[in-house]
Amino acid sequence: MHVDTNCVVRGAAFLMSVPLDLELFQTLESRANDLSSNLSNVIQRLQTQMRQMSSSTAESSEIYKQSIQKLSEEINECTGKTVELITQCDELDKDLAQLHTLSRQIKSIDKALDQLQRAI
Repeated sequence: MHVDTNCVVRGAAFLMSVPLDLELFQTLESRANDLSSNLSNVIQRLQTQMRQMSSSTAESSEIYKQSIQKLSEEINECTGKTVELITQCDELDKDLAQLHTLSRQIKSIDKALDQLQRAI
């Protein structure tokens, strides 16, 4: 890369001929420091909020996991109780079927007794 020395010398001469406003530079430096401080504060608050959000997300994930586990346990328990209820209903149905047979036998005996009473 070739550097034109005439251009560099002219640029340096131009900078030497421009009057410098020291107060302007101090004001710029002060504003730059203020902006830097404000940016640091904003970044620090953002980091704090991100940590809080991360913590909240982790907590909510754990609560969700526990809720799903509890729901699963409840469903399993309800399923077991439903199977038990169905088994008991089947047994009751068998017992009731025997009652129908017993009821017919009682009616038959009752008719026979009525006939016997009429005959006497």
